[in-house]
Amino acid sequence: MRQILLAAIAFRAGISLPRERRLSPSSQRSRGGGNRAEAQGLGFDPFSYGVASGDPLPNRVIIWTRINPSAAATPGSGLGAPVRGIWEVSANSNFTQRVAFRRFVTSAATDHTVKIDVAGLQSGTEYYYRFNALGVNSPVGRMRTAPSNGSTPSSVRFGLVSCSNFEAGYFTAYRHLAQRDDLDFILHVGDYIYEYANGEFGPAGFAGVTRAHDPSTEIFSLSDYRRRHACYKADADLRQLHARYPFITTWDDHETANNAWRDGAENHTPATKGDWNLREAAGIQAYYEWMPPQSIRKPLLMTITPKVGSR
Repeated sequence: MRQILLAAIAFRAGISLPRERRLSPSSQRSRGGGNRAEAQGLGFDPFSYGVASGDPLPNRVIIWTRINPSAAATPGSGLGAPVRGIWEVSANSNFTQRVAFRRFVTSAATDHTVKIDVAGLQSGTEYYYRFNALGVNSPVGRMRTAPSNGSTPSSVRFGLVSCSNFEAGYFTAYRHLAQRDDLDFILHVGDYIYEYANGEFGPAGFAGVTRAHDPSTEIFSLSDYRRRHACYKADADLRQLHARYPFITTWDDHETANNAWRDGAENHTPATKGDWNLREAAGIQAYYEWMPPQSIRKPLLMTITPKVGSR
């Protein structure tokens, strides 16, 4: 994580680094995200977890959403039939200048998340994107491709965020970043979620639980990790920031467990908490389902070395 932090500082100074891309597969602080669907008689919003983009390259960006196929098919439940829909990318916000359009299908196998690698885009260009499923349009997201390799942009501005504990307070910083119009990308350097049970996080000065995690217990299973990611994405300020800027992300430790290493973690006791490898795999799978970055073949070797322009 320290190397990533240094990279973020370099970006602010206009320095750029090479990138390797390795592929494989609030003011409103409540669960839910709008009433577009209620007006159409569904009784629930298929897109209550918003939209997101990430991994910007000069000619492509990942776009993401999670679809609620029914009111009962909540994250981590394993419920819900496959859902078919469309995604589209446009040069303008009213989608009269559409540049890409495809169909997709998602299912409970990926917790009804959708992740699309949109290619063939122009470098250093702003685009708008949205999804449609069950007859409902998602919120509109805005994204930007990276400057072309060899170019010399006058500046590339990043917002730097990390260590976002839902129960410890509100995500006002996310809202303030989303309200800015002078950034290009968001760099999240880890601890996007925390795995603790409600009230277990207790560093010096921590005042207690401001709002409760879901699940309320420490998370271990794939269902648990999916629900915890959904808990975070239910925050309106975080959804707003994801819709406004592409994210470049890496994890730290709390995406799985505290001070995690190859064979375990500080707060993982196999005798009472089960096989560490299974828990780690569950955390990694949920991360790649619920976050916009593309999956890679060996997640523990995750690296981010972005290249911006000619340097």
